[in-house]
Amino acid sequence: MNQNSYVDTLPSMKTYQWICWVLFFISLPLRLYTNWFVFAALVFGLVKRHGLPKFNKEFLQKMMFDENLQALPYLAIVAVVGEANMLLYMPLILHGYLEVSPIFKEILDRKPNALIISKDFVKSYVLRGVSHKAEYVELKSDIEVYIGIYLIVVWFIGWSSFLSILMYWQIMRLRYMISTHIQMAFKRID
Repeated sequence: MNQNSYVDTLPSMKTYQWICWVLFFISLPLRLYTNWFVFAALVFGLVKRHGLPKFNKEFLQKMMFDENLQALPYLAIVAVVGEANMLLYMPLILHGYLEVSPIFKEILDRKPNALIISKDFVKSYVLRGVSHKAEYVELKSDIEVYIGIYLIVVWFIGWSSFLSILMYWQIMRLRYMISTHIQMAFKRID
C-alpha cells in the first residue's frame, strides 16, 4: 500500500506532528530528548493517518504498511546504538523531512508570507521535498540497507554491539517483506 493513498483520519494531528518533527531537527545536534521527539512525531503521524487505535484485524492490517509504524522499531535501534554515531539518524531525518514538507507546502499555499518557511532558503527545501519525494524515499531505503552493513563493519572497532546488529537485521528482514522500497534497495546493492 502506498503512503500517498492514505487519507488523514485526524488531520488536526498535523500540527502536533510537525511541531515534534521541528523539535527533533532542532534537538538533533545537541541530542536533547531527540528520541522522544521523533517517537512523538511518529505516533502523531500514525494517529493522523489512521485515527485512534482500534484493536481489530482490519485496523492493524491497514496500519502495518505505514512508514511511521515501520520507523518505530528502527527508532528503538537508534536509541540503543545512535548515541555513538549521527549516521544512524539519517533515515529518520529523511522520513521527518518527507513528512514535514507537504505540511509546510500547505501552509505556504494558504499563507505565502508565513514567518520562517516563506524565506527562499527554507521554501526551496520544502518544495524540493514535495517534488522529489520518490527520490528521497529511494535514498532513505538505500541508507537503511547501508547502515546494516555499516553496523557490521564498525562492530570490529567497538562502535556497535552484536545484539544491535541482530536486532537491526531482524527489522530489515521484516521491512523487506513489507516495503517494496527496501526490496528495491537490496536489488540495487546486488
